[in-house]
Amino acid sequence: MLDIKFRRFSVLIIALLLVFVLAACGGDEATEVPATTETTDTTDTTVEEVATPEEVMAEGSIAVLLPDSASSARWEADDRRFFEEAFDAAGVEYTIVNAEGDARVQQTQAEQAITNGAQVLLLVNLDSGSGAAIIAQAREAGVKVIDYDRLTIEGPGADLYVSFDNVSVGRLMGETLEPAIDALGVDTPRVVQLNGSPTDNNATLFREGYFSVASPRYDAGDWELVDDQAVPDWDNQQALVIYEQILTAAGGDVDATFAANDGLANSVISALKSQGLGPIPVSGQDATVAGIQNILAGDQLMTVYKPIKLEAEAAAAAAIALLKGDDVSAVANDTLNNGQNDVPFAKLTPLAVTADNIADTVIADGFRTWEEICVGDFAQYCPEEFGGVAMPDEGMVEGSIAVLLPDSASSARWEADDRRFFEEAFDAAGVEYTIVNAEGDARVQQTQAEQAITNGAKVILLVNLDSGSGAAIIAQAREAGVKVIDYDRLTIEGPGADVYVSFDNVSVGRLMGETLEPLIDALGVDVPRVVQLNGSPTDNNATLFREGYFGVASPRYDAGDWELVDDQAVPDWDNQQALVIYEQILTAAGGDVDATFAANDGLANSVISALKGQGLGPIPVSGQDATVVGIQNILAGDQSMTVYKAIKAEAEAAAAAAIALLKGEDVSALTSDVLNNGQNDVPFIKLVPVAVTIANIAETVIADGFRTWEEICVGDFEAFCPADR
Repeated sequence: MLDIKFRRFSVLIIALLLVFVLAACGGDEATEVPATTETTDTTDTTVEEVATPEEVMAEGSIAVLLPDSASSARWEADDRRFFEEAFDAAGVEYTIVNAEGDARVQQTQAEQAITNGAQVLLLVNLDSGSGAAIIAQAREAGVKVIDYDRLTIEGPGADLYVSFDNVSVGRLMGETLEPAIDALGVDTPRVVQLNGSPTDNNATLFREGYFSVASPRYDAGDWELVDDQAVPDWDNQQALVIYEQILTAAGGDVDATFAANDGLANSVISALKSQGLGPIPVSGQDATVAGIQNILAGDQLMTVYKPIKLEAEAAAAAAIALLKGDDVSAVANDTLNNGQNDVPFAKLTPLAVTADNIADTVIADGFRTWEEICVGDFAQYCPEEFGGVAMPDEGMVEGSIAVLLPDSASSARWEADDRRFFEEAFDAAGVEYTIVNAEGDARVQQTQAEQAITNGAKVILLVNLDSGSGAAIIAQAREAGVKVIDYDRLTIEGPGADVYVSFDNVSVGRLMGETLEPLIDALGVDVPRVVQLNGSPTDNNATLFREGYFGVASPRYDAGDWELVDDQAVPDWDNQQALVIYEQILTAAGGDVDATFAANDGLANSVISALKGQGLGPIPVSGQDATVVGIQNILAGDQSMTVYKAIKAEAEAAAAAAIALLKGEDVSALTSDVLNNGQNDVPFIKLVPVAVTIANIAETVIADGFRTWEEICVGDFEAFCPADR
């Protein structure tokens, strides 16, 4: 049956792509577009080429507007790369941006895209109200819009909707959980429904699907519905709080849960484990790495696999066709009414994934690999050949290393860089490890630390979310005889970690000050007006960064050479809050701001967005982390500099210290300094940062292999890149 589903799915996608190609070939011979599709077997649906580039170049570009990186890992990990591959293969100009959960940012991004010449917007809306506003603005400018994955249910609707049959997504959850719930042997199983965002039409459709299976069972008295709650903005942290409250109100008596995606499922699992409950039947969606790992571990029953590569390729093909002025009505195999109009709908079919068919679905399709799934503690649940790398007998050590990352919203580095460098180092050493991410929630991080210690971790590599929760984790670890490395951020409460690995963070800030100082002086303004947009007030690093650039700027303020307009911290390094704070600063200053010290590239991007939103800039702006977006902003002239903290070297130093501690070795020889955390001197492995400007990108982040021109020079940023790279 599974093979038949894949055959039908493959035929649909290939047919969609062939329609685009035939449409392109129907005009003048000079614009004929050859295209190839290739499948190697019934489950390989990879489309090798969407179109050939040079003959089909059209005026304008395509702008992809992604929603966030917190609600699901798919947007940055999967959709982005599949769009890049498709558009690069077609040779079209494009940009891909992410609103990080802020509808106002997404509207600004849409405005900028239209201003910059986009002729097609590929939109994943954050809510239908803001989505409708974007579509209206695009219509007024003659720009086409594709609703991608989420339908905008207000306004006249997009030109095309590309997504899965989302009621079927929910129905698969219901149909897969139903027999598992019945098999529990409970007289009246008590069921929770943890739904997605109330502003996302997809969440409504998912619920409609699983409720259609569950509702007759509730009505018949076979099952009891304990609670039925939506999670604002698909926020996994809020999901954890909501589910903990549900469990508390129910006295822990919950037998199964419909969770609308893998992120919410993971929150359910965390809440259950923290109360010593579970596993219970739990659904999910998106076939994320974490979702598949939870299924293998027996904590999650299923996920819904929506082959994102095929969805992205279908949407990319439609966008390219619209860019060339081709009619795409023929590719829609259905219509869907958005409340005002019937929107042409390219409808795709989802698949249920359980422990029984992981190999035949997400692995066979190349969407996931055993290598990325079978890491750390999860290796034991994988096929024998992917059960981890055994260390030589003489080097065998008991226990494992647990890496606790803070979030994925404050900086792209944690997931894009630190995670992979740790994986490479630990895999090469053949040690057991886990890497988890608290997604900004200190309580989640404490739960993750508890679980790691319970599961046998002997070393915790911690990036604290605040010093209070970090000190609690260190105290708990000390009590259990577990070593702790403070990574990148020092815990300034409690007795301190065993080792601190980071950069000289006052020097990081000083580099910002020293790089911007001559630029500010060169503005030709009598008294330049300067803003300081600092990092989180609960992160000691942010204090040190500010100390560094304020050390350069303070004498200039005192002398009256510069004026300090405002000096504000951004809670939790939240880029959305940074945008709001900076917009308020600009409004209060009447737009009269000449330069800004922004404590990292994420905050810098918020500054740039706010300036552009008010028709201002560019002005000298600092940053930090040498992210892809930061380097792109430098090349485009919107950001003056970033600080490159060689994350690979930092991660490798921390990994080496963690492995030594795991083996019971003394690490004092690895440290080059000590740093007092307020109570004790903590051994410090101190690394040296480097300032990066447009003049030395090639000699620093490119030469070091930390960034590549290929990932930087995409879409509109291609115009700013060296021709001889």
